[in-house]
Order: sequence, then C-alpha cells, then structure tokens
Amino acid sequence: MPDGRLVLADLAGRVSFVSPGGEVVSSFDQGKKLVDAPLVDGAGNVFVRSFNDRLGDGNDPDNVLAYGPDGVKRWSLTPGRGGGFAMAIDGQGRLLTASHEESGSRLLLLE
Repeated sequence: MPDGRLVLADLAGRVSFVSPGGEVVSSFDQGKKLVDAPLVDGAGNVFVRSFNDRLGDGNDPDNVLAYGPDGVKRWSLTPGRGGGFAMAIDGQGRLLTASHEESGSRLLLLE
C-alpha cells in the first residue's frame, strides 16, 4: 500500500491490513473463498478474486471484489461463468481481468 501497509489474504476469505512493523491494523472476512493473492493499486484500492462453489459442480461464478484503502467494499463484478480468470493492474492503474468461457476467452479492462 502507499502508506507501507501490507495486504494479506487467506484462502478462507479473510483480508488483513498489516503495518510495516507486522501488526494487524484491521481485517475483515469478505465471505467467500479467495483464489489468488490480493492486488493493490497506486491509490491503495484492494482487489481480490473469490470463488463460491455452492452447488459443488465447479460452475458457480467467480467474483472480482474491490475495497477501498479503508477496507470498505466499493463494488463487485462477475466477469463470467467460466473459471480460471486472472487479474493484473496495468501501468496506468487500470484493472485487467480475464476469464475463460465456453465460447472462448474474454479480457475486461476496468477503468
């Protein structure tokens, strides 16, 4: 984060903000299993990718969730029903996410 904090997440869905000294400043449970490490943009916004296999068939949608530097949820997005999408932040601070659909792959650019 711009202020030196680290953002850590576990597979169970807990996201924690940790001070440079190693102290947990705040944490929250976002309610779903996390798939990847969180991403942080230059403004301190946190992006996580979650998965919830409610039916046990592997077909429940993944979600991209955005939180402000204060840990408040800003928005969520379900890019598609296919699995295996990834996230990245480009040099201009925009979030890119990709998903695999039955009809092919899809890339989204979020500004």
